[in-house]
Amino acid sequence: MKKLLAALIAGSALSLASAASAADFSAGAPAAVYDWSGFYVGLQTGGGWTNARDFSAIPVTSYNLNGFMLGAHAGYNFQHGDWVFGLEADVNYNWNRMQAIPGFFLETPWDASVRARLGYAVDRTLLYATGGVAFTNLVIDRPMVPTRINLGYTGWTAGIGVEHAFTRNLTARIEYRYTDFGRTNPVGMTKSQALLGVSYKF
Repeated sequence: MKKLLAALIAGSALSLASAASAADFSAGAPAAVYDWSGFYVGLQTGGGWTNARDFSAIPVTSYNLNGFMLGAHAGYNFQHGDWVFGLEADVNYNWNRMQAIPGFFLETPWDASVRARLGYAVDRTLLYATGGVAFTNLVIDRPMVPTRINLGYTGWTAGIGVEHAFTRNLTARIEYRYTDFGRTNPVGMTKSQALLGVSYKF
């Protein structure tokens, strides 16, 4: 009985020693790190909250053009260490037509941007900031007259986001962006966007 107990103890000790040795080897092995470098394309959706201010009115009159949006993006990332540098362009279609006064409608049917991205990668998760130039078009529509005026805008945009790679090729992101389109004749516009996106990285 004593010999059997000693054999069991010796066997258990050997098993534990082998497991510890294997754990040490695994801990010492280099872990695979995700590489964010490369071209990518994707789709995005979310909400946009646009504020249009008519500076010709006294007092200044504000209009809120809020609605759903759907768009596409494409870009390129270059990773150096934990830092990721990128350039991205996107275009979105907006559903935000609103009636300012009876028979007088406003909408920004599309917006677009070209932006730089700077991110910090924690393996498959990327925390990033983005900023650049943005474009949109304000449509002033009076169908009863009929009159339709198109005003083009160019401004700046900046935002932050987090992106995660679920596979080598598929990533998803959450992003917030603020845009100041400036003033055009005499309407000024700003916009906030909350976006969800998916990308395919080549």
